Amino acid sequence: MLITAGKIIKPHGIKGEVSVESYLDSPSLFCGEIYLQTRKEPPRAYTTTFQRTHQNRVLLTFKEVNNRNLAEELRGAMVLIPKSRLVPADPGEVYLQDIIGLEVFEAANFEYIGIVSDVSANPDQEIWFIETPSGKEILFPAVSEFIESIDLEKGQVTIRPPDGLLEIYL
Repeated sequence: MLITAGKIIKPHGIKGEVSVESYLDSPSLFCGEIYLQTRKEPPRAYTTTFQRTHQNRVLLTFKEVNNRNLAEELRGAMVLIPKSRLVPADPGEVYLQDIIGLEVFEAANFEYIGIVSDVSANPDQEIWFIETPSGKEILFPAVSEFIESIDLEKGQVTIRPPDGLLEIYL
């Protein structure tokens, strides 16, 4: 089983290196064979030849990509790794990959808000992208004081958004 480990943001330099927004705590998990998925195409295997961190991102070089033009074609690709590489989550913790696709409910009256469509795990704050049934997108600051519960078995997350946040988007 493959899990989403990050997203290629842009090329870095002229020799095919790419800048990745990582969803992982350890950049070493990007070593060796990984998979890239562009658009709706099936994942394709790539071999990492070099990885390093730079300005809160992971920079990767692949055996199959040796110039900026090829790296540009990978912009926006999701970076996937085998789930078996991960250390099992501690009790009460979840992986970012597990959040995507959960149904979101507001805690006060258990009102359905939408589905978590994506996650941005920048160093300052984790942001969930919640897609409403009408197709609007809510940017939700995923901090502990705003998250009531996460139930992976039910496929649900219950949130307590700050006053006025939902009204901005809806």
